[in-house]
Amino acid sequence: MKKDFPKYDVYEIRCINFVPIISQPLKEIFEKEGITGMEFKAFDKFLVDK
Repeated sequence: MKKDFPKYDVYEIRCINFVPIISQPLKEIFEKEGITGMEFKAFDKFLVDK
């Protein structure tokens, strides 16, 4: 992502199989609140600089 990309909690990158991507703080809220029914997979940080 570009360095000035907004700090959204949820967004989708269509070049990665239409997978929604959530922020670490939102993931921690889900875990703290015991929200289930989803699977989390860590993505390495990446930079798109165009």
